[in-house]
Amino acid sequence: MARKFVSQILNDKNKCTVSFLGVFDTVAAMNGIHRKGEKISSDVVFENGTLNARVQRAVHIVSLDEDRVPFDPTLINKDGKNPDRILEVWFPGVHSDIGGGYWFDGLSDQALRFMIKQCEATLGKDIAIKPGNQAGIKNLLVQQGKAMAGLTVDDIAINPMIQGILHTHSGLLTEIGAQEPRMIRVNVNDRPSKNLNDLPILYQCVKERFDKVTGYRPPALRGLSFKLLLNNGNLSNKIEGISGLREYKIPKSTKAAKQ
Repeated sequence: MARKFVSQILNDKNKCTVSFLGVFDTVAAMNGIHRKGEKISSDVVFENGTLNARVQRAVHIVSLDEDRVPFDPTLINKDGKNPDRILEVWFPGVHSDIGGGYWFDGLSDQALRFMIKQCEATLGKDIAIKPGNQAGIKNLLVQQGKAMAGLTVDDIAINPMIQGILHTHSGLLTEIGAQEPRMIRVNVNDRPSKNLNDLPILYQCVKERFDKVTGYRPPALRGLSFKLLLNNGNLSNKIEGISGLREYKIPKSTKAAKQ
């Protein structure tokens, strides 16, 4: 939806720009399983996987644990001329643990809080995001009237939980066996980069969940080289595989994500 909205803006004859684009685990399967040979319709935001030049800053939070093949992520090609324009970062959880939709939403709230901070850091005084305290949310719901009549404070409040439920799937996609770990990667020209320095970036909460949740061992990390984006904005040195993640120690100067 965010991509569609931005595509409408970028089609504007006034040639306006988009200051910030934040998207959550954009995938190819928008309306169920696509038939073999059916091409996913493109848009001007991601034309052939490349972000439109009029988008000044983009953040894409991607699911580390989604394993449904039709939900392959639509990654953004690396901007070789301006690498800092795009941040593509992997978070723990399946598709809706990133973009939201579950009642037990501790993981998606983790992603949402990160996106809010990225938005504030990019736009500064141009945007004001009010704290989501109980009184403020109640007031918001009252102001919206019937538009949000079915929602309560519990539906809106943000409560990130690193140890929150990681959901599993059932139904057609699992019955037909269309499951395998995602290929965690950086894309260049719509293909995994061959440059050994183009390492995918995982957020620090992956390590924190790894340490705190017994049995959390993402299959997608097996044999993978990657870096962690720490809470202070710095990147870790290269980490290799699950064993490397186990041995890695988060610097004491970096505060753990809020529980």
